[in-house]
Order: sequence, then structure tokens, then C-alpha cells
Amino acid sequence: MLEQRTPEDAGDYEALSYTWGDLTEKRSIKCCNKPFLVTENLFPALRHLRYADRGRFLRIDAICINQESIPERNQQVGIMGHIYKSARKVTIWLGEDEQGKDAVDAVDRMLQELSAIDREEWINRYSVLNYDDSLGEPQIWRSLEWLFGLPWFRRVWILQEAALASSATFMLRQQTLPGRIWNLQLRQ
Repeated sequence: MLEQRTPEDAGDYEALSYTWGDLTEKRSIKCCNKPFLVTENLFPALRHLRYADRGRFLRIDAICINQESIPERNQQVGIMGHIYKSARKVTIWLGEDEQGKDAVDAVDRMLQELSAIDREEWINRYSVLNYDDSLGEPQIWRSLEWLFGLPWFRRVWILQEAALASSATFMLRQQTLPGRIWNLQLRQ
């Protein structure tokens, strides 16, 4: 069950960064013991982010901001930077797509290699003109292209939400990726 808190009582919280998705497709959840409609993309995020054994304090704009009030929405946009900067952690929900496993594996492999070799060597190894089919680079690039083509990476606010985070974790289904994948995206 979700509960409401005032900003003053929020304390230690996580902020959720995600795409709303189709606004006409809604699912019902309970918030303060009342039905509350959320987008089809937020619903699985809530399911995957829920802890079975304890509570979790998430700041979710679609729930925390009265979307019917333009003055409230405008006021909240003005403090979004503070919200993401003040969060203990920002969780970035990328969705539930099955194809995510290949992307997670590709990111893990590239991040391991990036930490083990010189940056220039790494860039030369993974340049578009330097494919080595025996090492599977074309599949890695297809997986990364798919990953960075997800709707979250096309949002205007991603720089603010991810860059201001003191700690960020990307979630794709039940898999997590470190915030360092941002480094791969920025180097494309």
C-alpha cells in the first residue's frame, strides 16, 4: 500500500525516474486506502520496486504531484533539480522488455573492460569501424543500440534526473545496472 507524506516528512527517500508511457492506458493501485490510477509503465515499476519485508519511500511525480493542478505542476517543475539532488538514490526504471537480458550482459562486459583497460584502447576496441565478429561486438552494439533507444533515453529531463543523483541505479525488469552505464551513453 502506498502512503502519502509531506515534503517535510519525506526524510530519506529515493526518487523514481521513468517514462509515463501511454496516458490513456491506466491501472488501478491503492494510495492512502483509495483507488488511484497510474500509467501502464508505472504499474510494473511499482511491483518490481516493492520490498516484500519492509517499506520503501519513493518520490514518484505522477503520484506526488496533483496532475490536475497546473499551478502545482509548474511549481514542482521548478524544484525537480532539488528533488533529484536530495534523493538518497535515483532509481531509473527502463521497463519490462524481455530483450533486456542481452543489453544487461553487454553493459556488464563493456564496463568490466572499461575498468580494466585504458580509455583510448577501449574506445578503439569498440569503435564502429573496428568490429571483431569473433568477440561478439556486433551483438554487443545491437544490444546497446536497443538499450539506449529505449524511451527513457529520449526524455528531456534525463540529464537532470540522472546527473544530479548522488547515486543512480537503472532497472530493466528485475535486473539492475549501475549508474555508470551513463558513461557508455555519453561516449557514443
